Amino acid sequence: MGILRSEDMFLFKFVVQKDNVWEIINNLGRTKSVHFIDMNRNEQSFKLPYTDMIKRCEETERRLIYRVKLITPQTLQHLEQSIDSIGENKRKAMSVLFEDIENEIREKEQFVISQNEKIKSMIDILNMQIEYQTVLEKADKIIHGKIRSRGSSLQGIQNNDFEANASQPFGRSKINYSNEEVKEEEIQLSGRSSGGSNRLEQSFREVSIRYVAGTIENTEVERFKKVLFRSLRGKVLSYFDESNVILNDFQGKSIRKCVYVLVFEEGSHFIDKVTRICEAFSAKRYSLPEGGHTDKSAFHRKIQKIAKNITDTQQMLKFTRQQMHNYLEGINQTQGVAFSVQEVYKLFIKKEKSVYLVLNQLKTERNLCFGFFWSNLAKHQLMNTIYKSGHEDMNLQQKIQIEDFNFSKIKPPTYIQTNEFTYIFQEIINTYGVPTYKEINPAIFACVSFPFLFGVMFGDVGHGSLLLFIGTVLCLFNNCIGGNFPAMKPVLQLRYVVFLMGLFGMFAGFIYNDMMSISLNVYGSCYNTDTGKYLGNDCIYPIGLDPIWSLSKNELSFQNSLKMKISVILGVMQMSLGVVLKAFNAVFFKNSLDFYHEFIPQILLLWSLFGYMDSLIVIKWLTNYQGDEHSAPSIITTMINLALNGGHVEGRPFIGSYGANKAIMIALICVPWMLFVKPLKLRKEHEHKDQEEQNNHYQDQRKNQSPQKKINQNSNNHFSNLASDQMTIADYGNNEDIILDLMGQGGHQNHEFSEIFIHQLIETIEFVLGTISNTASYLRLWALSLAHSQLSKVFFEHSLLQGIIDASPVKIFVCYFIWATATFGVLMCMDVLECFLHTLRLHWVEFQNKFYKGQGYKFQPFTYDILFK
Repeated sequence: MGILRSEDMFLFKFVVQKDNVWEIINNLGRTKSVHFIDMNRNEQSFKLPYTDMIKRCEETERRLIYRVKLITPQTLQHLEQSIDSIGENKRKAMSVLFEDIENEIREKEQFVISQNEKIKSMIDILNMQIEYQTVLEKADKIIHGKIRSRGSSLQGIQNNDFEANASQPFGRSKINYSNEEVKEEEIQLSGRSSGGSNRLEQSFREVSIRYVAGTIENTEVERFKKVLFRSLRGKVLSYFDESNVILNDFQGKSIRKCVYVLVFEEGSHFIDKVTRICEAFSAKRYSLPEGGHTDKSAFHRKIQKIAKNITDTQQMLKFTRQQMHNYLEGINQTQGVAFSVQEVYKLFIKKEKSVYLVLNQLKTERNLCFGFFWSNLAKHQLMNTIYKSGHEDMNLQQKIQIEDFNFSKIKPPTYIQTNEFTYIFQEIINTYGVPTYKEINPAIFACVSFPFLFGVMFGDVGHGSLLLFIGTVLCLFNNCIGGNFPAMKPVLQLRYVVFLMGLFGMFAGFIYNDMMSISLNVYGSCYNTDTGKYLGNDCIYPIGLDPIWSLSKNELSFQNSLKMKISVILGVMQMSLGVVLKAFNAVFFKNSLDFYHEFIPQILLLWSLFGYMDSLIVIKWLTNYQGDEHSAPSIITTMINLALNGGHVEGRPFIGSYGANKAIMIALICVPWMLFVKPLKLRKEHEHKDQEEQNNHYQDQRKNQSPQKKINQNSNNHFSNLASDQMTIADYGNNEDIILDLMGQGGHQNHEFSEIFIHQLIETIEFVLGTISNTASYLRLWALSLAHSQLSKVFFEHSLLQGIIDASPVKIFVCYFIWATATFGVLMCMDVLECFLHTLRLHWVEFQNKFYKGQGYKFQPFTYDILFK
């Protein structure tokens, strides 16, 4: 199991007969140990042989019907058992089972579509009948309500119309009329008062009235009113019932419509205009009963007839839906299958599609298919795994030929096995970059360093215990929470990180002696709390800071000095670990240049400057300056004098000036050592190597190639000029350059000295300046710890402490609520996220840039497990 480095990878070349290739690939998918190389990487997808089958799988999967409760197979074994039972029921061989399932799904889809169209048509008819019934009811109230109250004369209708806004006989109906109608009313009133009403009534009785009723979308009502008024110049009375008619369409969506009734003078001109306006707004029009304005029973008879039709349609619709539901349940069950057939079909189709996607990565030659794949198993282990995964009657030795392929230039994929604990740490590293093959994996160190540095920044016993409690709950009830709340699964992957961050947060809190801004006097202080004098007898507080510091005036300055120095020491230690890991990589890959001309000068430079500074910090801690405090030298001043004043130390020196001068001389020597030696050696090696390759290359050209081919090969990479579809199995052979080109790892490396030197110059400047900036970057450990402790102190002193001092239960309760809210929102949410991000930066930038390349790619074996996730 590879943890520190990725597991060994083996490259194999395999040849299979085309008739057996599906069976072989299907069995290789069960091994979970095969990563195929795409031999058609540069080909267009529509030219690949199995593209049509992939499209058929996608189309068949789209046609599957999900209208009933499904029971899904959870493992590959359950799926294969279900498929075998379906094949036995259909009496079909496995090779033709997909075509039979495809035809069955197509036929059932067509039947379901036709039934859905019938149901949709029935729903449309039902909605139309409900609309018609509602329109008749509203029109009946409008027409007969006015005739009954005013008589049958037009004058009565008109007088009532103009008073409709005040009476509103049918709910919230409205009446629109024009200024001309108001003036006409004034004329009618004046004529009536002067005794000319008989002539007016006689003239009005000769006018014929026309009614138009229907429904319109609610959103179009206002526009519909305006167009009616402007087009007909206010000579139409419009009634709109704003109590919506709510209908449901085929998909269950609500449709809201408004009933309208238009009253106007009989005439072809008016009828044509009203008809065109209704059609323009998609307003439905329904016919009213003939003679309905005088015969009230005509409306009732029509409404009763439509109500009966509505009842019949609803019963028919309910019966049809029940039959459809029974049909869907019937096709979802079959003999001998404990799972839903539709779900089994879906997984089976996805499985077929995954096999054909792999087949499109292979090359074909006559009746043979061949390709390459990576595996983390040796040949004999792989063959045993294939035999175990295949059927007993399958003679694999006659159907597949697997050969080892020796490689030296090809970069294999990276395969690092993880478990529930290491998975999240590996994902944190992979987000920065997947480890290069056999490169040291930083995740194994991050399992400890990541939560530890978080704890240094978060350090608080109380807040750390809360975080530890949350992590413990997530770890203990992982399955229960994940089963009941699937959305919590991404959070549950962090459970071990949260647990360790809380644990190290508590540990750092004990070191700082800080519990929500309160110091813990567990073992008794070594100082008199009244006078502040040392009790003597070599008294030492066992764990962390003595609680007396929380009462001292210089508490903040003392803690800042302590945390700042601890941060620098931890930073230099982690950066030194990164440089040492670079040496391990150089030794493993047998790269003597990196070991002698990068690791050695880098570690000397780091230790001669900041290792020297850390030693000064430790020596100053171990030196007793009691009674002679003024002679204690400043470390910052000493480091500045190291570069500017020849190592002169003000006060009592830590180490002799000879040692300081020696440290600065080592640092000065390491810079040109890193800058010049490696590029010069690389230049010499590349010149010698290029000369040998050029001689061999021209000798091969004279023997095997024409002059025109020589020109083409000198101008371009000769492998890129070869047509992939014209190459045979023998052409691939053990030609590593062809595989490099297929994997996109080919191309000629530029060995010009100028580019090598510029690259090394950038690396040198980055390390030298990064040594200083990265060390300063670790001061964030001190800064965030200071921010956390001070925020906790402010929240406590300005909220909860005030309530405790006043001894008021009500004030204590209010202050506690304020304190708890601020603590949870700022310290337990925002500060946790902030410390997490800063810890992430320290690992990605300050630590990993010392040794980690992260230029690999994941080992992605062909497996069916992904179907069940």
